[in-house]
Amino acid sequence: MNLNPDEKKVLVYLVEEGGYWGFAGIGEVVSRLDRKTIRRACRSLKRKGLTEFKSGLWFDDGGMAGSGYKATDAGHKMIALMGRDHR
Repeated sequence: MNLNPDEKKVLVYLVEEGGYWGFAGIGEVVSRLDRKTIRRACRSLKRKGLTEFKSGLWFDDGGMAGSGYKATDAGHKMIALMGRDHR
């Protein structure tokens, strides 16, 4: 399965950070990607089975977090297969 450079950046971030992340949270860390590009990459990765989406997320302090994406087991395996070349 081929990933474009933007998908790779987003997937690497989701694998390394763990948990669910919204577009804004990803955008704060994954530089040079705007919200539209991040959204497109997350949705494409979901269609490929490498991420999953969840709504109704909450922060640890009890505040509403909204929705976000996280890497699936297949996403973790994809990054592991890329090895050192994943960046």
